[in-house]
Formats: sequence, C-alpha cells, structure tokens
Amino acid sequence: MGWSPRTTNPRDGGQALRRAWAPGIDDETHENTTTTSYAILSQHDSYLSNIVTLEREVLATLEGITHTDSENAEGDYAAQLQTIIRRDPEVILAADLIDAEAAKIAAKP
Repeated sequence: MGWSPRTTNPRDGGQALRRAWAPGIDDETHENTTTTSYAILSQHDSYLSNIVTLEREVLATLEGITHTDSENAEGDYAAQLQTIIRRDPEVILAADLIDAEAAKIAAKP
C-alpha cells in the first residue's frame, strides 16, 4: 500500500493525520474481507494507537483492537459508526458501508 506524503507511513512512526481510515475491502461474497482488512490493520501498532473495527460479524479478533459487532449493538450501522467516531480513535475499520448515510459519515473529514 502506498502512503502519500500527507498521510505518512505509520510503520515509520509518522503521525501526520489525526485519524487514519482502513477501508473495508468487500464484495458480494464477502470472501477475503477479514484477511485483507486485518492485514491492513496489522501495519498499525495497536498498543500505541486506539484501533476500533465495526463489522457485521466479527470473524477474527486481533490483540489490542476493539472489535464491534454491528448486528449485536444498538442502532443502525450509520449510528454505530457515528458513535465510534465520537470516541476519536486513531484508526477505524468500517468493514461494511452498505448504505449512503454510513458512507457519508465515513467520508467526512
């Protein structure tokens, strides 16, 4: 994955952005979603960064990362995402942006 000069590579200790988004990579079959997304997350130090995921179903857990199962939490996906953003984590993995409202929330600076 290439890092633009504005974002700075977290493996080099860069902290250029206040919050980094790890986009969920998905398709209709949902194959390799967890593997690809968690490979991206593994590039961040979960002990130095507050990392939160929001997924329809948590298929695996990574040490030091807060995993949120959207199916078992209150509210719709967009409301849950907004709640996570208010907590101000450094990294958010929003694995399932299935509606326009959630996508708009995720795209706000």
